[in-house]
Amino acid sequence: MTISDLGSLGEFLGAIAVFTTLLFLAMQIRHANRTADDSAVVARSQSMREILLLIGRDEELAALYQRGLAMSEVDMLRAYEAGDVDVMRFGNLVLSALVTLQSSWLTDRSEKGQRLTHSRLQWQFDQPGVRAVWTLFRDVHFYEEFRVEADALAEASRAAAPLPTVVPSPTSERAA
Repeated sequence: MTISDLGSLGEFLGAIAVFTTLLFLAMQIRHANRTADDSAVVARSQSMREILLLIGRDEELAALYQRGLAMSEVDMLRAYEAGDVDVMRFGNLVLSALVTLQSSWLTDRSEKGQRLTHSRLQWQFDQPGVRAVWTLFRDVHFYEEFRVEADALAEASRAAAPLPTVVPSPTSERAA
């Protein structure tokens, strides 16, 4: 084997080593991206979980939230204009949820992620109180791209028959 043959063999082995290194680097980048995506999903889920826990732990806040969901858009807007503190508290809860959903919508572009966020947004906009809060703050807290989709969902919900938002208690069913 000549020096030239050894040089050619060295170049070939070097090319394999470079290819292997690039392949390994690509796998590491892919793993890092998945980890970052997973961390973002966990963070958004944590935000939504905190909102739900806050409502679930406080009976007064839960009642306020139920009243706000069921309030008509016109009544909600009037109450905001009048400075109703409970309506403003409800609005803050709704804004927290909508901002969290916007974050999900903007960052998780997978088909599954988009479907999940869309269904959560649809439920939100099926509630008249949420639509009223959206009307008040859509131009302040939200990106244009998200507003277009959210506006379409809100309008579709306005056109559809409203869903019940308050689950009847056993005592109210007996009275009826």
